[in-house]
Amino acid sequence: MSCEFPALILLSAGGGRRMGGPKGLIAVDGTPLVRAHLDAFASVSSERTVVLGADAAAHLCHVPPGVRVVFNPDWSRSWPADSLQLALRGRPIPLRAWVCPVDVPPPSPAVLRALLQGPGDRVPTDPDGRPGHPVLVTHNVLQKCQVAPPHGGLRTLIGTAQRVPTTAPVALNFNSAASLESFVRARRAGE
Repeated sequence: MSCEFPALILLSAGGGRRMGGPKGLIAVDGTPLVRAHLDAFASVSSERTVVLGADAAAHLCHVPPGVRVVFNPDWSRSWPADSLQLALRGRPIPLRAWVCPVDVPPPSPAVLRALLQGPGDRVPTDPDGRPGHPVLVTHNVLQKCQVAPPHGGLRTLIGTAQRVPTTAPVALNFNSAASLESFVRARRAGE
């Protein structure tokens, strides 16, 4: 296994209609999700890339120096898998990469360490065994995604990945105000 950390591809191009605006700009404990994710991966990524689309200018002020930014001009008509393909286009394919949508809880250091503990494609599972994010994928998967977005979306990336049990809410998606509120309440209760 290479001692080089995986690259990060953070997918934050969507408009977030159900949430009233782009999910990357939603603040959790005062920090926009786009920044919280980029910070969470800072010490375990060889390179960080964020794909932006809706309200890209508002996101940019939360993107730290050194992060590669890719714009998805068709964000309103495309899927997260299309943003992944854009991030990979015209670049050398990394040996491994974290692939993470912005509308999930930023991963804890414990989740990231657990995923790094083995080779191959890896996906964390929550206490109920449901797969979630981030997904750690290998060069072969990334190479296929560079040629064409995965048919069936990002979920196909985790189809054959090794499941890594965690105690974290890795299967939670912020698809409604209620799901975000529930996460924030649980997080504050656990502090």
